[in-house]
Order: sequence, then structure tokens, then C-alpha cells
Amino acid sequence: HLQVRTAVSDAIQLNAMRMGQSVTSFYKKLIDTVEEVQKIAQESSAGADFQAMLTASPTKGINVVDLWAAHSARSAWAVKGANVLCQNGEVVMILGADGSGKSRLLTAIAERIFSPPKPARTTTYVRGSVTVAGVDLTKWDKRQLQKRVGVLLNDVRTVSDYASLMAGCTLEEILEPVVALDGSGGRLGPKERNSVAAAMKITGLANNLLSRFPSKLSTVVSANEDELKPSSLRPSSYPLSPSDWSRVLLTKILAQLIAGNNQQLSSPDNIRKCMIGSILLLDDATSQMSE
Repeated sequence: HLQVRTAVSDAIQLNAMRMGQSVTSFYKKLIDTVEEVQKIAQESSAGADFQAMLTASPTKGINVVDLWAAHSARSAWAVKGANVLCQNGEVVMILGADGSGKSRLLTAIAERIFSPPKPARTTTYVRGSVTVAGVDLTKWDKRQLQKRVGVLLNDVRTVSDYASLMAGCTLEEILEPVVALDGSGGRLGPKERNSVAAAMKITGLANNLLSRFPSKLSTVVSANEDELKPSSLRPSSYPLSPSDWSRVLLTKILAQLIAGNNQQLSSPDNIRKCMIGSILLLDDATSQMSE
């Protein structure tokens, strides 16, 4: 019996040690990521040429010239000498066989614009130029630039991860644009609310999803059946299919883009000019939608 107790005690200590190492490793990665994000935030205005930004034209769209980028995880080219021009009001489709690099091209452009923390990057920029509204990326204030661009990349985890993250929230909480902590105090104003309404009309969310829910935007949604049982700590919720979550995610991206646009929305019905000067990078954004 003494040997058994000793073996159990040793096993418990070993598991505790491994758990402690895992927790320490997790917090170290978390701290490194937070520091990287803070660094990016501090550098968002560094090197910005505000004189050049004043020349930005909403009709010039995005222009990618001779873009080369390498895979971050292996010695191979992700993008080789890509050229893309898309001006305001235009839709450019990139076609090709599976594995030909369509998603990788959009990812490289998106990472060049948004500059995610290093652990999250999948490509390494080598050379080439990208201009938005006629202004080179290096001259933009990053926060102002990112208001002009919306991105939805086709990754097998994108929709499921987003659904898991947002499960338990109301549709209104999910769709509302992120408001900068400036003089508004982070509160949503009429423009932000109009942006959500306009985005729902564009994606058809108002007709295809809200019509099923009596509480409309106040409906709490879930990602799996385990969350359907209400409790004293959790209200009743409604499950959304992968198709529904795809539409919600696209609507969220559009609402954020419309809210950051300089064009003033006079009403939720005024959607024709709500994205002038905005750029959307969409990678099979509707592939999981049923209609």
C-alpha cells in the first residue's frame, strides 16, 4: 500500500509540474502577444505622412504592384510578383485551381495592411508596393487605413471559432461596430446604428434571419446545442447554423467598414454610397451560405 500511495503521490506531483509549466508557457505567450499589440498600436502613426494622406482619393481603390511574400513557416514563396488593381465601384475576381495561391495572395495583402502580431503572421513581406486610395501603405496612419479595409478570409476555422467566441451574446452585441475610445466615450451613435441596419440589408440578414426571431436583435444566439438549456445564469438562446454564422460574420465586417467610412449615412436605407472609398478583401465569403 505504501508503494501505491508513493506512486500516486509522484504522479500527482508530476501532473502538477506539467500543468504549472503549461500555465507558465501560456502566460508568457500571452504577455509577448500583448506587448506586440501595444508596440503595433504605438507605431500606428509612426512614419505616417499626413500631407500625403490628404491627397487620398476614394476612387483609386487598391493597387498592388510586384508583390513578393514568403511563407513564414517554410522556405517557399507565398506570393510571387503579384499585380492587382481594383478601383472604386469595381469587383475584381481572382480565379484559379485549388492550391494555386488565391487565398495566400489575399492573406499577404491583408497582413501587409493590418500588420498583425508576429506569432499570427503567415507571410513575410519581401518587396513590392501596395497603395490604398492612391497613397502608399508606408505613408498611412494605420488606424485610419484600417477603417477603409474590410477582410474576410476563407479558413476552415474562421466561422467555427467566431461562433464559439460570440456564443451567448445577442445579435446586437455581435454586430455593433467597435467604437474608438475618444470623445464619444465608446458609445454607439446614430451612424453606428445606421451602419448595422445598412449592413443587414446588404447581406440579407434582416430578411433571412431576424424574421425567425421574435426578439430580433436582442436574441441571444449559440453555437451548439449544449448551450440551449437556460439556467439562472444563462438566458434562453437560439442556435445558428454555419450558414447563419457566415452571414452574421460578413454583416459584422460590413457594419464596421460602413461605420468607419467618411460618408455620412442619413438613414439605414441609404446604402448606395455608404462604402465609397472602402475596400473589401473577400475570400469565398459566401461559400458556407445556403442562399
